Amino acid sequence: MKRFSVKRNIRLKLILAACLLSIVPVLIISIGTYTVASTSLQQEVGRAKRETLKQVQQRIDDKLIALNKTILQHLFNPSLDEFLKLDDPYANIKLYQEVIANLNSIEVLVDNSRFGRALFCTRG
Repeated sequence: MKRFSVKRNIRLKLILAACLLSIVPVLIISIGTYTVASTSLQQEVGRAKRETLKQVQQRIDDKLIALNKTILQHLFNPSLDEFLKLDDPYANIKLYQEVIANLNSIEVLVDNSRFGRALFCTRG
């Protein structure tokens, strides 16, 4: 009977050792794969974020340049200069209306830029 117990004990130890020998390498490979995949994923997410920020920055820069050009076009409009030289602004009603329309368009343009509508809204 004791011999059966010793064989059973050795068999149990061999099975346990075989299981440990097969589980440990799988566990090590799994941890290594997880670490590599996690690092790779973090790098890719970081790259995607940087690319998105570059695109947003470029779009904002483009919009600000366009806004600056448009405002300069309106400000260097000869009718505005002519209007400012008048002693009586109401003397030339047509010029007055043109300047008011010009200033209103500048106001709308600046308001749209201030609230980000010009940056993220597409014209359709």
